[in-house]
Amino acid sequence: MQTFGAIYIGTYEMSLKVYEVSTKKQYKEVDFVRVRLDLQKDIQKYDKVSDRTMDVISEGLTGFKEVMDGYGVTDYVVNISPALKFASNKIFLIEQIYNRTGMRLKALSNSEQKYLDLLAITDSDQYEDFANEGIIIVDVGGNSLQLTLVHEGEMITTQHVFVSSVKIRENLRHLDMATESPEKLVEAVVGKEINAFRQLFNEYGKIKHLLIIGDYISDAITKAEKKNNNNKTFARENFLVAMDKIIRARRKRISAEENGYQNSDSLAESFINIYYGLVKNIVTEDVTVVGTTTHEGIFLNYCYENKVLKKKHNFEDDIRTQCLHMAMRYRNDPVHDEAINMVAREIFDATKKLHGLNKRDKLLLEVSVMLHDCGRFVSLEERAQSAHDVILASEIIGLSHEERKIVANVAKYNREDLPSYEDMTGMSLEGYLKVAKLAAIVKLAAALDSTSNQSVKSVSCSVKGDNLAVAVDTVSDITIEKIDFEDRKELFEEVFNLKPVIKENRIVG
Repeated sequence: MQTFGAIYIGTYEMSLKVYEVSTKKQYKEVDFVRVRLDLQKDIQKYDKVSDRTMDVISEGLTGFKEVMDGYGVTDYVVNISPALKFASNKIFLIEQIYNRTGMRLKALSNSEQKYLDLLAITDSDQYEDFANEGIIIVDVGGNSLQLTLVHEGEMITTQHVFVSSVKIRENLRHLDMATESPEKLVEAVVGKEINAFRQLFNEYGKIKHLLIIGDYISDAITKAEKKNNNNKTFARENFLVAMDKIIRARRKRISAEENGYQNSDSLAESFINIYYGLVKNIVTEDVTVVGTTTHEGIFLNYCYENKVLKKKHNFEDDIRTQCLHMAMRYRNDPVHDEAINMVAREIFDATKKLHGLNKRDKLLLEVSVMLHDCGRFVSLEERAQSAHDVILASEIIGLSHEERKIVANVAKYNREDLPSYEDMTGMSLEGYLKVAKLAAIVKLAAALDSTSNQSVKSVSCSVKGDNLAVAVDTVSDITIEKIDFEDRKELFEEVFNLKPVIKENRIVG
């Protein structure tokens, strides 16, 4: 039996879940402890985390440690909300919390948090069936919401929308409850913010399922419907009826209180109104309230990385399909991209003893090629920088923020000269070296389809002494490709200390 602690410090609360894993690789949640927090309120008001909130976090973590000791927890992870990036004292907070508690905090990027949330969903036995029928996954946090589209088993896209439940809570406090219907106002706000996403998923026809992540909505539905299972599925109209009943009951209670919302500090009302607005704006056959939180993702990610449990879902395929659909939106040529990838994979495999990169880095190479030309849709003149900016601004679930930076820079320096490490800001030395190696490979591979004619039908690469022998089978003239190959090989020679040499075999007939 192994016991693990998953701690998540969110925008409105910090919480601990304790899990047990049996010798038969079955797991269960054994405890859930919460502490109220005003992290988001601090950041909005002061642009930093206040001393008081820092004290609450320190005391909460100390209490969580005592709980974990009581269960004999063997390991734990502490993650903190992506909202922390907006705090001017982020670095100092992490250091001070460590000095006070001895516990290291990892601040998640938005894409990392959503990946953890989706880990929990994809671990469900019913996920694959739902995915094949079409899903929109909704995850509402204190500062924003995330919408993910899955169509015919493929994860198409994910979009980050700034709809703040904390801000909506504050706005609700200023409403005259006798004359306003807050759910209608929130519905209008949500509809406006998700309009672009709604147009996008309409292109894929009817989506059957809407999956909602969130413990507030799960708790509210459990109490209202007296259902205590983890996943609660409703026909869409029945869900709206249930939500309307919950909203009216809450509104009646708050209206009966002196000063109503002004005295209410609960986020539940704003969360519930946001969910109601989402379901009103997104038409599916049914709605499933998923009883999972970020903690499940933290726990599962730890178990997968440490070989405690076996992952059920292949997120690498999701990464590829997201990048493919993203490339299509920016009018990339998928045939041209695959022609480059054919060569890039061969070069990568032939030089693996020299570059020391792994299977994950090969995936980054592939998606860099898939997205290398998406900047052309924005600006022909500044396509390299535009590709970089588009990739960094896009959510790709399954890639960390650091990995997305690597992909963005590989796309950029496929066309531009790679600067020195000292001149490249915001990149670790390890990240810089990966960018250099992958960009060198992409530059060389792209040269062999520079006319976009797919004249090279197959390729074989091998290291022979100080040369990289690139044997290509061609069906038409590749004079332009050879010239481009010579022009683009400088970075490869510098990074790998190899001279690339083409050997052509013309296929007749």
